[in-house]
Amino acid sequence: MEEEVMRFSDFFRMGFINLRRRKVRTILTAAAMAVGVACIVVLISIGIGYNQTYQESISEMGSLTKIDVTPQRETKGKVALLNDKAVSAFKKLNGVGAVTPVVQVVPYLKSGKYVAPIRLYGIDLTTAESFQITPLKGELPLKYQACTSDYIDR
Repeated sequence: MEEEVMRFSDFFRMGFINLRRRKVRTILTAAAMAVGVACIVVLISIGIGYNQTYQESISEMGSLTKIDVTPQRETKGKVALLNDKAVSAFKKLNGVGAVTPVVQVVPYLKSGKYVAPIRLYGIDLTTAESFQITPLKGELPLKYQACTSDYIDR
């Protein structure tokens, strides 16, 4: 007795015969596969969109590598200050690229009858490049010169 071996073309022929017999089942299967692929594409797109939105919102907060350290407001009636010793200690920490003390004051600017508070910052200009502080016009001021915030790009 001789056994018949199915050829590869026999598998295709049998598959097409079954597809023709059960048309509704074939259409529903194809539709389900199309919906499944569409769902996967939509989910991946949503994930990529959320990732981009998250990165944009984080980058809008400012530099991710810059840390501002401020002293406590008041300790037992005394105002705490960060001194040169503290600045030196921060410079010695691993992974720290640049450290600069910042002096911030909020004076009032008066022009005619108008008065408005402004913020003035004083920094060590030798570290300005490390903090990506570049003038919009001209160049950074020399030692003991002033610079207004209208000309600073952060």
